Amino acid sequence: MTQEQFDNQQWYKNMPVLLSKEHKKPVFVKGVNFGTNQILVGSAKEGDYFGRWLEYDNIVVLEPDPKRPSALDLIAQEREKQISKGYTVEHDAQMYPNCQLVDIAADLIYNNWHQVPEGWSKDYWKILCDRPYKDRVRIAATWMARELETIIYIESKEV
Repeated sequence: MTQEQFDNQQWYKNMPVLLSKEHKKPVFVKGVNFGTNQILVGSAKEGDYFGRWLEYDNIVVLEPDPKRPSALDLIAQEREKQISKGYTVEHDAQMYPNCQLVDIAADLIYNNWHQVPEGWSKDYWKILCDRPYKDRVRIAATWMARELETIIYIESKEV
């Protein structure tokens, strides 16, 4: 396998693994040699890298925690909540026909509390901007999904 072929195998990058079932602290896959059935493991920190080639049989791949929701799960839950409050695609197409949700989402992520969206309560916007970063990203990602829904909806009306 050439170096280019090896580098193009991106699915494994930073996959958490344990060196054995007894090993408690995960290391992360940094490379895979498909010719020798070995993986290169290292630490999570970029500057704190160590390399060690191991046979596939010597590792335990960590499965995602089924109790922990994925990013898409969080966005879907937030979108359902927004729809229940009346923020449907029809509402957004009427209220935000010119990509305003994208700008509002960016302002929320970057905590631009002084950039109150047109027609919004200053107090409500400040409350949103004071939320933890993870919450702001979840809400902003949902607004981005709403923007995409609006574009699709408007395009379907033009056909």
